[in-house]
Parts: sequence; C-alpha cells; structure tokens
Amino acid sequence: MCKLCGGTHRVAYEGAIGRLVKACPTCGPVPEHIRKARRELLDKKIAEAEKKLLGGDAA
Repeated sequence: MCKLCGGTHRVAYEGAIGRLVKACPTCGPVPEHIRKARRELLDKKIAEAEKKLLGGDAA
C-alpha cells in the first residue's frame, strides 16, 4: 500500500485558500473498474434512499 495516499489514489494539499485533491503521484488515478464499481454502489444506495423517501414510487 502506498504510504502517500494510503491506497485511496487521492492526495490532498492544504493551501491558504482551501484544499486541493489530486491523483496520487505514485499510484496514479483510481483504476476504471474500481471507479465503475464504486459508482454502481453509490447509484444503488441513492435509488434505495429515493424509494424510502418517496414511498416506493421513485422513477
């Protein structure tokens, strides 16, 4: 595991104005298959929350 990013593939830089998050210079950006799996999981959670909040009539 990368000591710089801890396996997240993201590194945050603190500045005077705020925080800048970039891809890890050692590991590079998140691989596409991991990004796609995370997005599918997020979409599923959002759909479940919409069903719960809207009474099951979410489109």
